[in-house]
Amino acid sequence: MAMAKPIVVTPDAMAGIDCSNDAACIVQRPGEMATEIASLLNDCDRRGAMGAAGGAAIGALAGSPGMGAAIGAGAGLLGGYLYDQKKKGNID
Repeated sequence: MAMAKPIVVTPDAMAGIDCSNDAACIVQRPGEMATEIASLLNDCDRRGAMGAAGGAAIGALAGSPGMGAAIGAGAGLLGGYLYDQKKKGNID
């Protein structure tokens, strides 16, 4: 979340961290983790939204949730775009 990236975690990993469900995908069983990661890899908009939510959560702790959200959205969307382009064979 501090890097404004979407995260997939277990409930134990989020213990003590106060954030919305939009900032992290919390899975109950380890087998669900691969499914959620694959789902995120195929959904650029969702990655961007989760990055923005995570950035906002961290930004709120630092006193600027708007800046955190903007950075999170940008990082999530850029990363998703580059991944999608690589997957399509447009970049090496």
